[in-house]
Amino acid sequence: INIVSAAMKDAAQNMKIQVERETFEYMYTGVDAANQIGSDVKPEVVGADNVMEYVLELGQKLDEANIPESGRYIVIPPWLASRVKNSDLRQVSTTGDAKSPLRNGLVGQLDRFNVYQSNLLPRPVDAAGNPILDASGKQSTVILGGTKAFTSFATQVVKTEDVRLEKQFGDGVRGLQVYGRKVVQPTAGICMFAVPGTMTP
Repeated sequence: INIVSAAMKDAAQNMKIQVERETFEYMYTGVDAANQIGSDVKPEVVGADNVMEYVLELGQKLDEANIPESGRYIVIPPWLASRVKNSDLRQVSTTGDAKSPLRNGLVGQLDRFNVYQSNLLPRPVDAAGNPILDASGKQSTVILGGTKAFTSFATQVVKTEDVRLEKQFGDGVRGLQVYGRKVVQPTAGICMFAVPGTMTP
């Protein structure tokens, strides 16, 4: 059994998770204040019955900032993806796609946004690391979007090497990954603080 290869794949996935989580945390703090919807203590309640209203409002924020339509994207959490698939968009006649999102599991495109799903989006906490809750006791999720002009990102694995393990017999592999990110155009980004609403339209 090639245990080293399996362990390297697992380590690469864990690195991806850490980089993605930290980058999302950084991105949402750089969004222009005029492009934010809701707040950590007063998030929007988004369900299957009103999800498209909020998507259109996010698109409107970019329109009002004179951001081009090409290359727009939005990243949503799994709970919101479920509500999109259970909204009126589950009908092929509404989406215009060959198959409905409920049938193929893909969120696809909403308004002019390419929609991506991630379970690593920021969830606001206070200075002590405690969750910030709204009046109903729920912690919000920050939904992010924009265009490529919003942020830049670069990463590279600069070194890997085989090593002998110190406290047991065996070989290991270690590597050094470096990355950087920067908010380039704050008005090209959008974010919304949201908590789950109803699952039915």
